Amino acid sequence: EFQARIEQRSIGWAFRAADLNNFYGTKLSIQGGSGTANNAGITRFVVLNGKQVGREQFPIPVSLERGKPYRIRLSVHGDRFTTTVNGQVVGYWSDTKLSRGGFGFFSEPGEVSTIQWMTLAERDSTLGRLLSYFSLIRAPWLIAPIPVGE
Repeated sequence: EFQARIEQRSIGWAFRAADLNNFYGTKLSIQGGSGTANNAGITRFVVLNGKQVGREQFPIPVSLERGKPYRIRLSVHGDRFTTTVNGQVVGYWSDTKLSRGGFGFFSEPGEVSTIQWMTLAERDSTLGRLLSYFSLIRAPWLIAPIPVGE
């Protein structure tokens, strides 16, 4: 889960990233005028051995505005991935190509976003659930926004 602002065009994140050549990628994009109805979309794809495969783009039922903070949550359960924006489901998909890896952010040319905070939690075990509870407690004065894509 993270909170971010789209400054220009999109925000992108990678998950189950084994390295720079193998990961799942997702992007939220402002596709029309900022704040207009049906102006946003979600893009998802897989990068395998450095080659992008299965890129799909869909409209989402949420309007996005440049510079406005959004709380984005990616839930990964086995081979199922769900993305929410401010608590509303905007994307769901399933894939079995990658089974493990890390998390990160990326941008393509012309895309700029700011990450305000991020929480990463493993909740499949009792210890994971306990640690995820404490990860929700954060000191905002210790976290500086991280611009992505500048």
